[in-house]
Amino acid sequence: MKTLALTTSTALLLAGAATAQVFGPTYGTDLDRDTFGTGFQSTGYYNAVDINDDTYVDQNEFSTGLYSSYDMDNDLQITEDEFQTGYTNWWGTDGYDTTWYDTYDVDSSGYLDQSEFGQFYGDEYGDYYAELDVNDDDLLTEDEYTTGVYNAADLDRNAVISIEEEGWFEGWFDGDDIEAEIESVGPVYSDT
Repeated sequence: MKTLALTTSTALLLAGAATAQVFGPTYGTDLDRDTFGTGFQSTGYYNAVDINDDTYVDQNEFSTGLYSSYDMDNDLQITEDEFQTGYTNWWGTDGYDTTWYDTYDVDSSGYLDQSEFGQFYGDEYGDYYAELDVNDDDLLTEDEYTTGVYNAADLDRNAVISIEEEGWFEGWFDGDDIEAEIESVGPVYSDT
């Protein structure tokens, strides 16, 4: 079972300028859970991942958002470099298996499409989704999702995102950007 040992920059979220705008004067200082939660929730990221607008993120929506975050150049193809970076961003280097990419690139195209990533997600990430789902209802609330992102950024697990840990946000966390990417990705994971 995957643990909540998420490390380094998940999904390459929040460009430095966007981070400063989102977190305002608190950026550049330590972020506690509440300050982070308020800033993260104001980005619109969670709403963008909530594809069907039911105020919850189901497992397919989560995996589609994850696919979008791995696909750093938004070309709907996850290269081996993007795959390794994305994995490391979410899970850290512990447990990374260098054979996974070739295993899940079943058509040997040199990239993972949505279906191939969905298979990887189902095999390797299913337990993580359940771990985030604290109330065990098969849906992630905004708070559960935000807590998961916060825990990923808090590399030393001291309940504060330090200035040094803010490097985790390099990339983007813009709800409009992720929404456009998710719309082009389409469904990734199916448990049926």
